[in-house]
Parts: sequence; C-alpha cells; structure tokens
Amino acid sequence: MSNEFTEMPKMVLTRSDYVLSALYQWMIENDGEPQIVVNTLVDGVFAPSNLINPDGTIVYNLTPTAVSGLSIKDGYVCFNARFNGKETYVSLPCVSAVSYTHLTLPTKRIV
Repeated sequence: MSNEFTEMPKMVLTRSDYVLSALYQWMIENDGEPQIVVNTLVDGVFAPSNLINPDGTIVYNLTPTAVSGLSIKDGYVCFNARFNGKETYVSLPCVSAVSYTHLTLPTKRIV
C-alpha cells in the first residue's frame, strides 16, 4: 500500500536531516518550542502504541527540557525521553517527519 508521507523526491529525503537541524536551532534560538509530527507507519519508527494518534502520527516535544542527548544527523533524529516515567531512547528516520513546528511564536524580533 502506498504511503503519501514517504513519496518525496530523493534529494529532499537525503537532505532532510540538515533541514530539521536548522529548523530546530532556529526555534530554540528564538524561544520556540520545537515539536515534530512523525508518521509511525514509516519503517524504523519507535512510538509508544498508546500515544499514537488515530491518523498514525505521533507528536514529540523536542525542547531541551523534554529530551536529552538530541542528535539530528545521518538521516535520523535520536534522543532520550520519558514515557510513563520510564526513560526511553528514541530513533526516528528523518523521512518519517510529516511536519516540524513550535507551540509558541518566537518572542524575539526577527529582522
């Protein structure tokens, strides 16, 4: 079965870690709260089954207070996070990212 989330040009897929890393840095530097929406149907995605949305996505909060050891490179987003009080290592292929956003708008003026 085809999955529209993974049908992107190859160039986009190979550069997605650079884009995600740059967006993350910009959001943190401008007081944003980075959130990543992940398609859990993509191979290699770990997601606690009780937290998956009905549409097959999960939203991870990537703020420094929510995760530790965040790494965005080599095609993966990796970090440690707590789920139900248990620390868990999470590794997500960058191609599983459906969207990347923040909960609050930056408070610093962007010139």
